[in-house]
Parts: sequence; C-alpha cells; structure tokens
Amino acid sequence: MEAEPGAERRRWAAASCVLTGASRGFGRSLARLLAPRLGPGSLLLLLARSEEALAQLAAELRNSCPGLRVECVAADLGSEEGLRRAVGAVRELLPGGPPDRLLLINNAGNSGAAGQGGGRGKLVPCFSLPIIAIRPDSPVGNATTGIGP
Repeated sequence: MEAEPGAERRRWAAASCVLTGASRGFGRSLARLLAPRLGPGSLLLLLARSEEALAQLAAELRNSCPGLRVECVAADLGSEEGLRRAVGAVRELLPGGPPDRLLLINNAGNSGAAGQGGGRGKLVPCFSLPIIAIRPDSPVGNATTGIGP
C-alpha cells in the first residue's frame, strides 16, 4: 500500500478509531485510507465477522503504518454475543473510557437476500444492523450507506 503524496503532512494527532464492517468492501478500503492519517500512538480497532480477513488487513496496516496500534475483533454485530464481544474489546482497549479523539465508523451491514427482492421482512434486518447494533438509545447519529440492485 503506497501512501498518498503529502499524506504525512495531514496526519492527525493520536486518536482512537473503531471501524465496523472492516473486513471487505467499503470498510476495508476505508481502513486502508484512514490508517496512514492516524498519528503515532493511535489505535485502530477493526471489527467484522471474518477473523481471517481481519487478520490479513491488520498485518498489512501494521506493516505500512509504523506507530499505529491495530487490533481486531471478529464479531457478528447482528447477534447479542457479537455485541458483547465488541463492547468488551472496546472497554479493554480503552479502559479509561473514550479518549479526547474517538472516531466511530459504523459501517457494518449485510444486504444478504434483500437486494434480490423478498419484501419488507428481508429489508428490515439489512437496515437495522447499521442503525441499532451498537446502541439503539445512543444520542450519536449514524450515517449509513444505501443498497441497491
């Protein structure tokens, strides 16, 4: 992965970033773009269902971004167990609570069969994962991407 020209000048101060849906597609691409901008001492926590894909991405980012701490948690955020695993990892990695600079990118989602039709019953789980998985009563707004044919 080659850094964008001038990216070194645009590095942020130390921050923590939690990126869901990081193992493939938009999330994986975003991790590759974001990592070089996180300053030394920053933490990038990658969350997705695929442990193998996360491990490969983490190795790539650790190799290309010295000084960046990259951690992975394989968890299905659509399940209670997956949510517990993800929340436990965040609490363990950020024991003092959220730092001054915390970036949450809630990219997890699964279109599954929704893109192939099937009515409302197939669409509700697709859209509810990125909106309510982390914390349904949170005052934090979520920006989500849409799916289409």
